[in-house]
Amino acid sequence: MDELALQGLASLAMAVQFVEQLKQSIDGWKVCAQGFTSGNYHQNDHVKFFCLQICEFYTKTRYPQASAEDIRIMQAFIMTSLEMESNPASQSKPFIRNKLAQVISLAFVSDFPLRWPRFFSDIMSTLTRGPLAVDIYLRVLMGIDTEVVDRDIAHSPEEAQRNSLIKDAMRERCVNDLADSWYQIMTAYETTQPDIVIICLEIVGRYVSWMDISFFANERMVALLLKFLRLETLREAACDCVHEIISKGMEPVAKTALIESFMNVLDSAGIFKCESKMSKLEEGKTVALLSKNGANRSSDTTLAALEAKIPYMLRFLGDEDDDVSIAVIDFATEYIATVKTMPAMSEVQKKHIEGLLFTIIKKLKYDESYNFEKEGEEEAEFQEYRKQARVIFNNIASLDAQMILLRVHELVSQTLSRWQSLDYRDVEVAITLMYSLGEAIPASHGQHFSGNLEKASALQDMMRLLITSQVSRQGHISVLQQFFETVVRYDRFFVCEPQHIPEVLEAFLDERGLRNTSPKVRSRVAYLFLRFVKSTKTHLTPYLEVVLTKMQDLLTINSPDNGLTHSLSDSDQLFIYETASTLIVSSSIEPEKKQILMKQLLLPIASKFNIMLTKLQEEQDEKRQLAYADCIHNAMSLA
Repeated sequence: MDELALQGLASLAMAVQFVEQLKQSIDGWKVCAQGFTSGNYHQNDHVKFFCLQICEFYTKTRYPQASAEDIRIMQAFIMTSLEMESNPASQSKPFIRNKLAQVISLAFVSDFPLRWPRFFSDIMSTLTRGPLAVDIYLRVLMGIDTEVVDRDIAHSPEEAQRNSLIKDAMRERCVNDLADSWYQIMTAYETTQPDIVIICLEIVGRYVSWMDISFFANERMVALLLKFLRLETLREAACDCVHEIISKGMEPVAKTALIESFMNVLDSAGIFKCESKMSKLEEGKTVALLSKNGANRSSDTTLAALEAKIPYMLRFLGDEDDDVSIAVIDFATEYIATVKTMPAMSEVQKKHIEGLLFTIIKKLKYDESYNFEKEGEEEAEFQEYRKQARVIFNNIASLDAQMILLRVHELVSQTLSRWQSLDYRDVEVAITLMYSLGEAIPASHGQHFSGNLEKASALQDMMRLLITSQVSRQGHISVLQQFFETVVRYDRFFVCEPQHIPEVLEAFLDERGLRNTSPKVRSRVAYLFLRFVKSTKTHLTPYLEVVLTKMQDLLTINSPDNGLTHSLSDSDQLFIYETASTLIVSSSIEPEKKQILMKQLLLPIASKFNIMLTKLQEEQDEKRQLAYADCIHNAMSLA
């Protein structure tokens, strides 16, 4: 290690030692507080941040037991700092302002209410100095929320008791002034400083959970929130704020009344006609309505209020923006769960559930921009959304299986009978819904074609149409994949109607399946073909030699010498070899014939192995050695 590095380490060690000395020194924090407010280090962010770190350590450790003089010095430091941060000439960068707000909030939990009863009135007195003063005030309130209220932060029993006393004192002394300051801030800066208003709305949303609801659900605050919901710059923050207000824990009757009052105002003002993030708001209202601790006498009122919101839920769920749609999925889930608890569905509820099904069907369709060959982040997000939408589909089925079966049967019949004239997305979603019935209306051990006769008959009809309609020739990757997935899921169909097996075998073996231009399709079909053969093996003997002949080129092993590169990967070829051996072993032909076919399958592998092993031993080039080794490894795996 060179001399310069040693000097650096020595300097670092001295710096660490100096920091520890300041932390442990009785007056170290005073030196730092003086340094921060002196103005001597205004341009040096590192020194300012360091000073605040020392003050932070002091407020966390020794300040709760501070002397009267030290308390006076700390409070003077806070007020001086607030004055400095209110001045554009001496304001600090945001990360330093955040650290200062943290120090102030830590001092607050020790001082309020006994040692500094006028804390809030004192810091509110700085608000007239302008937007910078308002900004640091809001940062301090955010820090207080973190220290006193935030449930995500673990507190000791002593801290929890302290926080409870602080909130009680705030309720008794200053919540009215706080609420008034928020209203004044938002009205003063709504046009000139929207960022300040957004932070203030977040503060309101945080404090509403433990303050009296009347400070928020009043005429002037509702009018202001309504105004912000109309403004694009403030709409999302206002929506989040209203969501927090109506999520407040309340007595169920009062909560229902509050939600209805918000709903009426918002609806009459046309807010729900906006293309905004209102779905989160709607979700919050419904979750509140479905609160399980409600009194029995309020259940009819709450249910009626809930039913009135379903059209909004359906509209938001069906929004073309998946972010809007996904926000009300919990709403839909809760509604289905609520209907399940009732002895029987009303006609209105049946209509709503059917509307929910049609909405989910629409949202399951792929977007035109979906990239099937190169799936990225957007495609992954849609697949995640699709999973959640299918959960709703399954929940509807558990509520009304007969309706689901009827509607899917209708859709599949109408779509597959004229697939040539339809968009591939309509065709794919019809087959996907047919496939999803296997999960939505499950059968023991995959026995979908026995037991429930209504379901068996409908599925048999749909499977027959899936094959005879030739929809597998539609050509799009998504339709092909879903076709093969569905054929394999309902493989027991071919026990009932084995006459359709040749058509499916042909689809697996031609350009629709194993010879498709898409590697993604070929790879998946290689696996699915094995599953299909294993499940229908007792019916495949008549087609054995034809299938093996058509598979012949796919059984050839790639090697560095022959330059052959067939369309399957080594792992896909493993499935093909297992498929071929399953066909031979499971067939009803005589044992001697089986032995001949198995030899024909294995001898090329053994021959290739010996040739490649010799080549590997003779080869000097490292890259070709690796190629031969890969070929040998693949031959062993196949055998």
